[in-house]
Amino acid sequence: MLNENAPTWSAIWFQTALNPVVIVDDTLEAIEVNQGARDLFADNRGLFLRDGTLCARDRKVGQQLERFIVALEQDRVGSIAILDFLLIGRRLAPGGPVVLQFRDLSRGIDMDCADLEPVFGVTPAEQRILLLMLQGQSVKEIAGDLHKSVLTVRTHVKRLYAKLGVQSREQLFARIGPFVFLVRAFMVVMAFSIFRFR
Repeated sequence: MLNENAPTWSAIWFQTALNPVVIVDDTLEAIEVNQGARDLFADNRGLFLRDGTLCARDRKVGQQLERFIVALEQDRVGSIAILDFLLIGRRLAPGGPVVLQFRDLSRGIDMDCADLEPVFGVTPAEQRILLLMLQGQSVKEIAGDLHKSVLTVRTHVKRLYAKLGVQSREQLFARIGPFVFLVRAFMVVMAFSIFRFR
């Protein structure tokens, strides 16, 4: 049970979160939207709010977003790549709302990974390539940045896919989402764990 000051702290965290954050129900109706999310939706990048509902310009993207929200279980962090974004979501209570945090993959954001080596056996070289993939770079661009051959980078990517049990970039992003931001967003993860609706 939260103490009486917790709702105030939760509201402060929510409004000052550095990343766009929106809380939605299973029908994608927005319950709360922070300023970062309002700015994101105003940029006309494929996601927007219409009459208080989170919508996607492309119908298939909208359906993918709906399936992701409905599939989230309580106290489990899930992630999905949609358009140029990595969405990290968590259901706050059984049958309750979902907190969605948006990470812009089109920006060269500074990322780090936690626990990929012990959990999946990812080597430091594979992790460097993975971080560049998360920033939206192609195999050819990664090869140029790291001064490696395209064949070498492709070999690392194939090994990453095998170690993580995935077959596409989208599956890869979904699989490692909780690991990618664990270190940088420790306070956000802690806030997710204490933020509850009454």
